[in-house]
Amino acid sequence: MNVYPDNPLLGPRSEFITANLGLAHKAAQRFRGACYATNTPLDDIISEGYVGLIRAYDGYSDPTYEFATYATETINGYMRNYFRRGTGPVRIPKEITPIVNRLARAGLEGEAPETVAQELGISVRLAEKALYCATVRNCGDMPADDKRGNTDDYSGVFADAFLARLRPKPRRIVRLLTEGYTQTEAAKAIGITSQAVSQTVKRVRAEYERYERIPA
Repeated sequence: MNVYPDNPLLGPRSEFITANLGLAHKAAQRFRGACYATNTPLDDIISEGYVGLIRAYDGYSDPTYEFATYATETINGYMRNYFRRGTGPVRIPKEITPIVNRLARAGLEGEAPETVAQELGISVRLAEKALYCATVRNCGDMPADDKRGNTDDYSGVFADAFLARLRPKPRRIVRLLTEGYTQTEAAKAIGITSQAVSQTVKRVRAEYERYERIPA
């Protein structure tokens, strides 16, 4: 009996995973800044990404959803959890939030602290904190709708326990928005209207607010 069966939608396990290792390498580039800030070897993050890739191969079951997108979400989750395991849940301090948002808008999340400091006109130490928070943030309030479709403020990463409660489509929308997609881009990726995405965001925000009020 094969302990690790092949996924019939993807083909032979070993060959498919080997052919897609590049997804883990590509995803790891988003975490370079956090690696610099925490003295974490990038190879460690890539290895964690390999685990995420394997889990994505095992869990993939929807042929209408592109595997690369599904796998990237899973890989990113494993990489974020690598940092969280050493810190526990993290909330971004109010004074750091604007810097984290500026960092995201400038596309500097994968850069070294020195580069971020120079580009944003802040100290290297503050850049390190912002890069670290951008990676390990665990939960945050969903922003108000942006009529322009801008998702700069969708930088909060929701608690995994909450995401697990959502149905597949809302969870996919949240994942795409936290990855930097605009509402319009998320709608196109999933094959629904921008209005449907906006309505889903409102419902998820309300659910999250109720979830936050539930005693642990």
